[in-house]
Amino acid sequence: NVRLTPSARRIELKLVRFDEINENQYLEYILEWEKANETIIPGASDRKGRSFIEMIEKWKANESRHMYQEGKVPSTLYFLTENDRIIIGSLDFRYELNEQLLVHGGHIGYGVRPTRRREGNCSLMLKTFIETIRDKNISRVLLTCDESNIGSIKTIEKCKGILENTIEINGKRVRRYWIGIK
Repeated sequence: NVRLTPSARRIELKLVRFDEINENQYLEYILEWEKANETIIPGASDRKGRSFIEMIEKWKANESRHMYQEGKVPSTLYFLTENDRIIIGSLDFRYELNEQLLVHGGHIGYGVRPTRRREGNCSLMLKTFIETIRDKNISRVLLTCDESNIGSIKTIEKCKGILENTIEINGKRVRRYWIGIK
């Protein structure tokens, strides 16, 4: 018999589409955010009182051209999972930029559950996603973050983000970065 110590266990992290997670995974993930009483980032993963089935339908609708009618752009939500069980974080990819997203929001929004921060999960999630879109017709993506969000600044810069500028929005300083894809 071989006993596995925690350090000897194999940990597999994967980035999966929203339709590859189950209700229990999602509820466990989102409840942690809600109990922490934090703004859920990205907003696309926030259930706002919806059931899991309603969330799946919402995420499917978010991928459609119908989003233009709401003044938004189509997007796809991904989740970073550990060993196909635990959701660590989520990433929302917006296929294009509208006027608002060009200023604040960008192509990609991401967040990691409160208990799994400062482990490199955001960087891993972002790097993995950028690799998956290399063969798409996308030359670069915009990411933004508040100037006070040191973790996000480090993540974006670690993923080769180039600071274009810092702007003020509603009294907050926002940094705008571009990451080259090709």
